[in-house]
Amino acid sequence: MVLGCNDENNTIVKQNKVLQDMLMMVYANGKERSEREWERLFLDAGFGSYKITHTLGLISIIQVFP
Repeated sequence: MVLGCNDENNTIVKQNKVLQDMLMMVYANGKERSEREWERLFLDAGFGSYKITHTLGLISIIQVFP
């Protein structure tokens, strides 16, 4: 999930986001990231570039390239 990439004013999107937040906190001790935070993570990990494709709802496809 990439923060700020979809219509977060939509009630259904808000509800799904809250559910995903809860699941991530409880099961994976995870963290949400904005596109800028993802970029920093990829570049610090040694990847040369990345592409984020926003899909329906909260899900995004993230590709990283050497």
